[in-house]
Parts: sequence; C-alpha cells; structure tokens
Amino acid sequence: TLTDELEGPVKAELYKNYLMYSMSGDVVELPVGGVIRKKSSLVTRQAEMNRLQQLGDILGMSQLEVNAVHGDLAEQAYKSQATEVLRGSGSLSTERKQYLEELRAQLNLSKETGDKILREARTEVLGAAAALEGEERWTLDKVVGLHKEGGVTVSKMLEEPQRRLMLRKEIDKKLNDGKGEFDAQFLLKELPSILDIDEKRVRMLLKELVGARKRMLLVQAVSQYRQRRPGDAVVSLANLLSAYRAQPEQAGGEGGSVGVVQWGEREELKDLYATFCDKVRAITYVNTHVA
Repeated sequence: TLTDELEGPVKAELYKNYLMYSMSGDVVELPVGGVIRKKSSLVTRQAEMNRLQQLGDILGMSQLEVNAVHGDLAEQAYKSQATEVLRGSGSLSTERKQYLEELRAQLNLSKETGDKILREARTEVLGAAAALEGEERWTLDKVVGLHKEGGVTVSKMLEEPQRRLMLRKEIDKKLNDGKGEFDAQFLLKELPSILDIDEKRVRMLLKELVGARKRMLLVQAVSQYRQRRPGDAVVSLANLLSAYRAQPEQAGGEGGSVGVVQWGEREELKDLYATFCDKVRAITYVNTHVA
C-alpha cells in the first residue's frame, strides 16, 4: 500500500476524484425533457464501488479517513445531481425520483438528509416561492419541521407575503378555536421568529385581529346565554379568553385599565362565569376519569 508514501490530503484528493468518477455515467435524455447521468446497469455501479474500495485499501486509508471523504463530498455531489435533474422541467418524474433515490443510497446519505438537500436544490432552481412536489404545499407544520431540522432558512423558501399570511391564518385560527388556549409565547414570539416577521408587523396584525373583538365576544356570549345556548356562550367566552391572552389588558391611570371590557349587568356576568366554570369542571372530570 501507499500508506507511508503519500500525505493524508493527497490520498483524500485521489480518492475523492475517483469517487466523483464512479458517480458519473452515460448521458441519458429523459422523455419529459432534461438529462441525467447514470450507469448503464447495477452491475456496472457495483463494480465501480468495488474498485473504489480497492483504491482506499491501496492508498492505505483507514475507514475513518474514507468516511470523512464521503461525508465531505456526498452532500455536495447529491445536490449537484439533484440540481441538474430539476433543471430539466422543474419537477420529478418517476424515473428521476428513482435515479436520485439510487444515488442517495449509493452515497450512503440518510433519507432525511437527502430530502433536505433536494428541498434546497428545488428552492435554488425554481425560486423562493417554489411549492413542494406533487400535490403537497407549504403548511405551517412543514415550515416548523424544516426549521427544527436546522440548516434551512424559511425566508429563502417563502416570500414575505406568504409568511405573513401563514402567521395570520394560524393566529386567527387559534383565536377562534373555542378552546381558550392561545399560546402567546409560541404564536407571537417563536413563530414570527421562525417565519422571519418583525415585531412591528406582529403588533399591527394583533391590532387588526383582536381590536374591538373582545367587546364583540362578550356581547355575543351574553346574547347566547339569554337565548339559553350555554354551549355556544362557553365557546364565545373561551375565544374571549384567547383574545386576552393574545393582547392582555394594560394598566391605565387612576386605577383604570386599558382593554378591559365593561358590562353593566353584573348578575349576568356572574351567571356567565358560573356557566363557564361548570363546563371546565365537566371537561376536567371527563379527562380525569375517562382517559
């Protein structure tokens, strides 16, 4: 072997060059447009991999050194091939998906890593507003999931109007879900940070969505209570609670406060409160004894 004849960087470069060669192949034109490079058969690909292993042995490379070269090159090579494939028509046919899946396996990349690289390549080729493949579209769960994976900047994948609309829809949904469980920390701090939306826009959005909503919800709850619709009244009160969690009252001058909804009939407020408490107790009992 050439263990002592060549320095580590030289051996790594030789191995990397042959690794790149082993991934190349004949240019094949796809029926739907575009081209890819692929080996003519599985036997040919396997033969190249065997020779690559022999080269590593001849160079006297340890498994750690081989893994380092593969790690440095695999993601780069996969992204390069994915980009070339996508430039054909911007979409992935069955044949193209199969080619990329075979390449991913050949490079020993995990499916998670391969999918992440493919998303990045698609964004670069199709633009920041590119949709996911097939019928899939960007959803809040997908965006948050990508953020948690790391290495992905949401603002590079989605234009600002789309990100603002996504935040608006989620806040509006939580304000109206009838649960009263509005998570201000996540919806007003963490999520805007993930979507790269500044605090000023979040405040403007809250003013628009909450605004006079508190007064309207209380009036609605009273009306529903008077109509003997306690279930609907509880839902309105839960949404009122969410509105206050989204935009808490602020202390005002002379013992007053800003944002507190006033209602003249104190007895009605007490009855509403009792109705709400009965509902909460019933839910708590079910969750405790049925779960």
